Amino acid sequence: MPGAAIVGDTPWMDAALLQAAGIETVVLGPGGALEKMLFVAGGALVLFGLVVLAGHDGLRGAYVASALAHKPGFTPEAANAAFAAFVGEVPRAVFCGLVVVVAYSIFVRVRMSEKATTTLGGGSSL
Repeated sequence: MPGAAIVGDTPWMDAALLQAAGIETVVLGPGGALEKMLFVAGGALVLFGLVVLAGHDGLRGAYVASALAHKPGFTPEAANAAFAAFVGEVPRAVFCGLVVVVAYSIFVRVRMSEKATTTLGGGSSL
Protein backbone atom coordinates (compact mmCIF):
# COMPACT_ATOMS: atom_id res chain seq x y z
CA MET A 1 0.00 0.00 0.00
CA PRO A 2 1.61 3.27 -1.03
CA GLY A 3 2.05 5.60 1.88
CA ALA A 4 1.05 2.99 4.46
CA ALA A 5 3.27 2.59 7.47
CA ILE A 6 3.98 -0.64 9.29
CA VAL A 7 3.78 0.04 13.00
CA GLY A 8 4.86 -2.27 15.79
CA ASP A 9 2.94 -2.24 19.02
CA THR A 10 2.24 -4.52 21.93
CA PRO A 11 -0.61 -6.87 21.03
CA TRP A 12 -4.00 -6.70 22.64
CA MET A 13 -7.19 -8.76 22.70
CA ASP A 14 -6.81 -12.29 21.39
CA ALA A 15 -3.47 -11.38 19.76
CA ALA A 16 -1.94 -11.01 23.23
CA LEU A 17 -3.07 -14.51 24.18
CA LEU A 18 -1.67 -15.95 20.95
CA GLN A 19 1.64 -14.17 21.42
CA ALA A 20 1.87 -15.43 24.99
CA ALA A 21 1.53 -18.95 23.57
CA GLY A 22 4.43 -18.25 21.19
CA ILE A 23 2.29 -17.76 18.07
CA GLU A 24 3.17 -14.73 15.95
CA THR A 25 0.20 -12.52 15.16
CA VAL A 26 -0.70 -9.63 12.90
CA VAL A 27 -3.44 -7.25 14.01
CA LEU A 28 -4.95 -5.33 11.11
CA GLY A 29 -7.13 -2.29 11.46
CA PRO A 30 -7.19 1.45 11.44
CA GLY A 31 -4.78 3.11 13.74
CA GLY A 32 -4.22 6.56 14.99
CA ALA A 33 -6.69 9.38 14.76
CA LEU A 34 -9.60 7.58 13.07
CA GLU A 35 -9.79 4.80 15.64
CA LYS A 36 -9.53 7.30 18.50
CA MET A 37 -12.18 9.51 16.91
CA LEU A 38 -14.62 6.59 16.65
CA PHE A 39 -13.96 5.61 20.27
CA VAL A 40 -14.48 9.20 21.46
CA ALA A 41 -17.65 9.62 19.37
CA GLY A 42 -19.16 6.45 20.83
CA GLY A 43 -18.19 7.47 24.35
CA ALA A 44 -19.62 10.96 23.88
CA LEU A 45 -22.93 9.53 22.65
CA VAL A 46 -23.21 7.22 25.64
CA LEU A 47 -22.25 10.00 28.06
CA PHE A 48 -24.79 12.36 26.48
CA GLY A 49 -27.51 9.74 26.80
CA LEU A 50 -26.67 9.01 30.43
CA VAL A 51 -26.55 12.69 31.39
CA VAL A 52 -29.89 13.47 29.76
CA LEU A 53 -31.70 10.37 30.98
CA ALA A 54 -30.26 10.28 34.50
CA GLY A 55 -30.31 14.01 35.13
CA HIS A 56 -33.27 15.16 33.08
CA ASP A 57 -35.00 16.72 36.10
CA GLY A 58 -31.97 18.96 36.62
CA LEU A 59 -31.88 19.90 32.95
CA ARG A 60 -35.60 20.66 32.72
CA GLY A 61 -35.31 24.10 34.38
CA ALA A 62 -32.51 25.29 32.10
CA TYR A 63 -34.26 23.93 29.00
CA VAL A 64 -37.59 25.56 29.85
CA ALA A 65 -35.95 28.88 30.81
CA SER A 66 -33.96 28.92 27.56
CA ALA A 67 -37.05 28.07 25.49
CA LEU A 68 -39.08 30.82 27.14
CA ALA A 69 -36.27 33.37 26.70
CA HIS A 70 -35.66 32.59 23.02
CA LYS A 71 -39.21 31.89 21.83
CA PRO A 72 -41.53 34.84 22.43
CA GLY A 73 -45.06 33.64 23.11
CA PHE A 74 -43.92 30.14 24.11
CA THR A 75 -45.84 29.00 27.19
CA PRO A 76 -44.25 27.09 30.08
CA GLU A 77 -46.54 24.14 29.28
CA ALA A 78 -45.31 24.09 25.67
CA ALA A 79 -41.68 24.31 26.85
CA ASN A 80 -42.23 21.39 29.25
CA ALA A 81 -43.88 19.37 26.48
CA ALA A 82 -40.94 20.12 24.16
CA PHE A 83 -38.50 19.00 26.85
CA ALA A 84 -40.45 15.76 27.41
CA ALA A 85 -40.31 15.08 23.66
CA PHE A 86 -36.56 15.82 23.65
CA VAL A 87 -35.91 13.40 26.52
CA GLY A 88 -38.06 10.78 24.80
CA GLU A 89 -35.99 11.02 21.60
CA VAL A 90 -32.57 10.79 23.30
CA PRO A 91 -32.41 6.96 23.53
CA ARG A 92 -33.28 6.62 19.84
CA ALA A 93 -30.72 9.25 18.83
CA VAL A 94 -28.00 7.62 20.96
CA PHE A 95 -28.81 4.16 19.60
CA CYS A 96 -28.76 5.37 15.97
CA GLY A 97 -25.49 7.22 16.56
CA LEU A 98 -23.87 4.14 18.08
CA VAL A 99 -25.08 1.99 15.17
CA VAL A 100 -23.41 4.42 12.75
CA VAL A 101 -20.16 4.48 14.76
CA VAL A 102 -20.01 0.67 15.00
CA ALA A 103 -20.97 0.16 11.33
CA TYR A 104 -18.33 2.61 10.17
CA SER A 105 -15.72 1.00 12.41
CA ILE A 106 -16.54 -2.43 10.97
CA PHE A 107 -16.45 -1.02 7.43
CA VAL A 108 -13.00 0.48 7.99
CA ARG A 109 -11.65 -2.73 9.53
CA VAL A 110 -12.99 -4.89 6.68
CA ARG A 111 -11.51 -2.51 4.13
CA MET A 112 -8.14 -2.56 5.90
CA SER A 113 -8.25 -6.36 6.01
CA GLU A 114 -9.03 -6.56 2.28
CA LYS A 115 -6.18 -4.18 1.47
CA ALA A 116 -3.78 -6.16 3.65
CA THR A 117 -4.82 -9.44 2.03
CA THR A 118 -4.28 -7.96 -1.44
CA THR A 119 -0.97 -6.36 -0.44
CA LEU A 120 0.40 -9.46 1.26
CA GLY A 121 -0.43 -11.53 -1.82
CA GLY A 122 -2.94 -13.69 -0.02
CA GLY A 123 -6.45 -14.19 -1.06
CA SER A 124 -7.32 -17.45 0.55
CA SER A 125 -8.77 -17.60 4.01
CA LEU A 126 -7.97 -20.15 6.68
